[in-house]
Amino acid sequence: MASRRDLKKKINQFVLADVIDECIYMEEQNPAIADECDKIIDEAVGFYNAMMTKINQAKTKADFKGINDVFIARVDEFVDALNKINA
Repeated sequence: MASRRDLKKKINQFVLADVIDECIYMEEQNPAIADECDKIIDEAVGFYNAMMTKINQAKTKADFKGINDVFIARVDEFVDALNKINA
Protein backbone atom coordinates (compact mmCIF):
# COMPACT_ATOMS: atom_id res chain seq x y z
CA MET A 1 0.00 0.00 0.00
CA ALA A 2 1.23 3.45 -0.86
CA SER A 3 2.18 5.71 1.98
CA ARG A 4 1.28 9.37 2.26
CA ARG A 5 4.76 10.39 1.16
CA ASP A 6 4.81 8.01 -1.80
CA LEU A 7 1.42 9.19 -3.02
CA LYS A 8 2.51 12.82 -2.79
CA LYS A 9 5.70 12.08 -4.73
CA LYS A 10 3.81 10.17 -7.40
CA ILE A 11 1.22 12.94 -7.85
CA ASN A 12 3.90 15.66 -7.87
CA GLN A 13 5.85 13.79 -10.53
CA PHE A 14 2.83 13.16 -12.70
CA VAL A 15 1.18 16.58 -12.50
CA LEU A 16 4.20 18.83 -12.34
CA ALA A 17 6.74 16.96 -14.43
CA ASP A 18 4.62 15.03 -16.88
CA VAL A 19 1.39 16.90 -17.60
CA ILE A 20 2.40 20.53 -17.16
CA ASP A 21 5.81 20.17 -18.80
CA GLU A 22 4.28 18.34 -21.75
CA CYS A 23 1.64 21.05 -22.15
CA ILE A 24 4.25 23.80 -22.07
CA TYR A 25 6.36 21.94 -24.63
CA MET A 26 3.38 21.42 -26.93
CA GLU A 27 2.44 25.12 -26.63
CA GLU A 28 5.95 26.11 -27.65
CA GLN A 29 5.85 23.79 -30.65
CA ASN A 30 2.33 24.73 -31.75
CA PRO A 31 0.96 28.05 -30.39
CA ALA A 32 -2.44 27.32 -31.97
CA ILE A 33 -3.22 24.77 -29.24
CA ALA A 34 -2.32 27.10 -26.37
CA ASP A 35 -5.92 27.44 -25.15
CA GLU A 36 -6.41 23.68 -25.00
CA CYS A 37 -3.10 23.24 -23.18
CA ASP A 38 -3.99 25.96 -20.70
CA LYS A 39 -7.26 24.17 -19.97
CA ILE A 40 -5.40 20.92 -19.28
CA ILE A 41 -2.92 22.75 -17.04
CA ASP A 42 -5.80 24.31 -15.08
CA GLU A 43 -7.41 20.88 -14.67
CA ALA A 44 -4.10 19.37 -13.58
CA VAL A 45 -3.51 22.06 -10.96
CA GLY A 46 -7.06 21.64 -9.64
CA PHE A 47 -6.57 17.88 -9.54
CA TYR A 48 -3.24 18.31 -7.74
CA ASN A 49 -4.79 20.58 -5.10
CA ALA A 50 -7.75 18.24 -4.56
CA MET A 51 -5.50 15.19 -4.23
CA MET A 52 -3.17 16.89 -1.75
CA THR A 53 -6.18 17.87 0.37
CA LYS A 54 -7.50 14.29 0.30
CA ILE A 55 -4.09 12.86 1.16
CA ASN A 56 -3.68 15.23 4.10
CA GLN A 57 -7.13 14.27 5.41
CA ALA A 58 -6.68 10.50 4.90
CA LYS A 59 -6.40 8.40 8.03
CA THR A 60 -6.73 4.75 7.03
CA LYS A 61 -5.23 2.41 4.45
CA ALA A 62 -8.62 2.28 2.74
CA ASP A 63 -8.50 6.07 2.32
CA PHE A 64 -5.09 5.83 0.66
CA LYS A 65 -6.24 3.00 -1.60
CA GLY A 66 -9.23 5.08 -2.70
CA ILE A 67 -6.99 8.07 -3.41
CA ASN A 68 -4.59 5.88 -5.40
CA ASP A 69 -7.50 4.46 -7.44
CA VAL A 70 -8.75 7.97 -8.27
CA PHE A 71 -5.23 8.98 -9.23
CA ILE A 72 -4.81 6.01 -11.59
CA ALA A 73 -8.12 6.79 -13.29
CA ARG A 74 -7.22 10.46 -13.77
CA VAL A 75 -3.80 9.58 -15.20
CA ASP A 76 -5.53 7.89 -18.11
CA GLU A 77 -7.82 10.88 -18.62
CA PHE A 78 -4.92 13.34 -18.73
CA VAL A 79 -2.93 11.14 -21.11
CA ASP A 80 -5.95 10.83 -23.41
CA ALA A 81 -6.46 14.61 -23.35
CA LEU A 82 -2.81 15.23 -24.20
CA ASN A 83 -2.91 12.71 -27.01
CA LYS A 84 -6.10 14.23 -28.38
CA ILE A 85 -4.66 17.74 -28.73
CA ASN A 86 -1.32 16.43 -29.98
CA ALA A 87 -2.90 14.46 -32.83
